[in-house]
Amino acid sequence: MNNKEFISTLAETKKKMERVIVNPSTGQRMLVPPKLVLSFKPNQTWKDKLKGGR
Repeated sequence: MNNKEFISTLAETKKKMERVIVNPSTGQRMLVPPKLVLSFKPNQTWKDKLKGGR
């Protein structure tokens, strides 16, 4: 397995939609633009290794 395949089995990209946030100290509303984020998703081999302690 090469590095690209290894990384693709562990991470996937998700798109976060734009949203409005509020600064709690000032009450000012701000718009956060949409963006792509990486999320960790272990495959079954990793789950088995973590569960078995190996």
